Amino acid sequence: MLLGLRYKNLDVIGGGSVYTIDEDKGTKGLAFYYKVNGSDKKRKVVTGHSDEELREKAIKFLDKLESDCELAIMAAQVALAEASKPKVLTFYEVGEKWFKEYSAKRNDRKKPISYKSIESRRLSLNKLDSVIGDLLITDVTQEVADSTVDKCSVKNNGTYYSKSYVTKLEQVLQLVVRYGRKLGYCDQVLERVVLDDNLPIPNPDDRFLDREQIEIIKKIVDNNPRYKIIVEVLSKTGLRQEELFALETTDFTVQKNNRVAVKIDKTVVEEEDNEYNCIPRVKTYKSKRTIYVGYDLYEKIMEYHNWVLRQEGTYERALREINGTENVIFVNKDKQYNNKKTFRRSFKLYLERNGGKDYDFNATLHMFRHSYASLMAEKAPVEKVAKMLGDSQQTVYNNYYSLTEKDKDDIVDYTDEIYEGIF
Repeated sequence: MLLGLRYKNLDVIGGGSVYTIDEDKGTKGLAFYYKVNGSDKKRKVVTGHSDEELREKAIKFLDKLESDCELAIMAAQVALAEASKPKVLTFYEVGEKWFKEYSAKRNDRKKPISYKSIESRRLSLNKLDSVIGDLLITDVTQEVADSTVDKCSVKNNGTYYSKSYVTKLEQVLQLVVRYGRKLGYCDQVLERVVLDDNLPIPNPDDRFLDREQIEIIKKIVDNNPRYKIIVEVLSKTGLRQEELFALETTDFTVQKNNRVAVKIDKTVVEEEDNEYNCIPRVKTYKSKRTIYVGYDLYEKIMEYHNWVLRQEGTYERALREINGTENVIFVNKDKQYNNKKTFRRSFKLYLERNGGKDYDFNATLHMFRHSYASLMAEKAPVEKVAKMLGDSQQTVYNNYYSLTEKDKDDIVDYTDEIYEGIF
């Protein structure tokens, strides 16, 4: 009865079989089999009073089934097309994806990223999210980028953040948009944002301690063996704090002519929030170096270390062994590597409690690095000073170098000498 029917998505098997359901009422049944796009065979029964009615009902059922198949296929094609399109995400969503990949590099064996850098990027991203987090990444145009950086440059009280702070924000904005473009979420290319001229730049002179100021600090810490030796070591080496706290007795090698070589090849870093550890890595490739100190300073360092060991009992020695700090010269009270934030705060409070408030200058451990660079430049070429600091000459000039009082006097004397007889 159904032979000859043709459908695009259906296969009708056979012509169907007709049988009597109720002879008194004249009711018949038509049973037939069909497949939908090659699926399993299915059976359908329609009822009626004549062969024409049975055929009409069967065809009506098959037509509807074919129509439903067509609609289902069209819907699937639309869904597939939509799924193949890049999803439009917000700046916040793209930023989170980028940050997840960025922070995963912390465990990179070749060039791991420090916790401090990850924390800094997180803060910058949070600041940007507060302004454009809900904006679609496709809508982050150059105009939006310029406006966002301008907004993020000003504090609630109307003053400006530092240039270094805003520069980090601008870098993260660029990185997120570049990441979004790489994954196909957007296609715009942003130029670098021109930063506001009002952004304050730290003056190297504000981070420089002259001889008189170092002498004042030395007198303040004279009765504290720990601070006393640290101030002298930093003043005479220009070490970074993280390099100082990583020093071990095995890093020192006595050479001829009262000279001692000090190996700088590791640093103490923050691996988790307020958790510090020593790693066999330095800040830059130039930071891995050997510096030189006099034998007198070496003796003072070793005397301090031995003095500390003599104060320790069985419990403290066990702590050193557990923490792997047996040979570390500067440790905290728990015989762990020093927490830089805690130490900086303790040093500042110690100076204030012992007369530091009476002077018109502040002092941090990093300022001794600036002083070393400036004072040493009076006696040695800058390229040699940079080598001892483990930095480039450009960094020393831009970030560390300040004119000392002797430099200023020399400039005045040279100027008078050059123009003598003219004016």
